[in-house]
Amino acid sequence: MSADNWATCPRCLRREQIRLNSERVEAQSLYGRVDRQEYEAAIAALPSQSTPDPDDFTTFREDYEFYGAEDGVIVADYKGMCSKCGLSVELRAEKRFWEIDDV
Repeated sequence: MSADNWATCPRCLRREQIRLNSERVEAQSLYGRVDRQEYEAAIAALPSQSTPDPDDFTTFREDYEFYGAEDGVIVADYKGMCSKCGLSVELRAEKRFWEIDDV
């Protein structure tokens, strides 16, 4: 059995959260330092969403498969990589569940 999936990249999502927060803090820090029109323009220019939509960051491809029952050893393979930022991970595990002398 094998499968693939596009998941939300945790690194890309976190980077966007930080970027949005930084923009908001920067705009809010203008209060009392610039004239009213400039402050209001900076606040109005902020994105309407204060948090990013995870669906915008489904750039992490997951490939995985499980096999091996016929041999008495189950193998789980997982590989994932973000097509945008390059975050990647690999995992392989094997579990023997039957010995040939176990009859």
